[in-house]
Amino acid sequence: MGDILVKQIKYIEAMDYYQQALKMIEKFYPSGHTNTVMTRKIIGYVFSQQKKYDEAMDYYQRALKIRQILHPAGDVYTATSLRKMGDILVKQIKYIEAMDYYQQALKIRQILYPDGHDLTAISLHDMGATKFDQAEFSLSLYYYEQTLRVRQNLNPSGHVDMGTILYMIGRCYEKQKNPKKALQYHQQALNIYEKSLPNDGGLRQEIVNSIHRLSIVK
Repeated sequence: MGDILVKQIKYIEAMDYYQQALKMIEKFYPSGHTNTVMTRKIIGYVFSQQKKYDEAMDYYQRALKIRQILHPAGDVYTATSLRKMGDILVKQIKYIEAMDYYQQALKIRQILYPDGHDLTAISLHDMGATKFDQAEFSLSLYYYEQTLRVRQNLNPSGHVDMGTILYMIGRCYEKQKNPKKALQYHQQALNIYEKSLPNDGGLRQEIVNSIHRLSIVK
């Protein structure tokens, strides 16, 4: 019932059902259980949707502690939880703490997928975006370039996500006062978008505008 209420954006009513469910689960599994973890994560998600980020972090952290006891070496779901916590901290503009969670998620994913994976690329992208928000453009560039390498290994014939990455690499170069390099990456990004999403008017148009602006500068 909680899930239905969340879809209806009735978060307060949904929370009541989730809290009842959590109370029952903890009664049956006082030392922790996968269902306890999932319910705490859902409650954390609902708080996050309400922009109650401190409460959300509290439930995600409690869920994480149980998960780490059940899977001390880390697993896919542990990495996902760490990433979600990083996302919450970014929304709170707590970039240093967010990076810590993103790095933990990345470490687990690199162990699980030593040959690279979409999830590894996502973690690297998160870190690049966070460093960009911090105006640490050289570090942002480093993480975006790492993301690009993973994507190129996974999709040597190209992937639409590579267009976004190339655009962000270009933006890093632009912020570093290197318009020639920035223009080069924006043009590569546009080529991918024209092949993969020719009718997309969002980021594609932003790239076109950037190319026009940088061409004037050049």
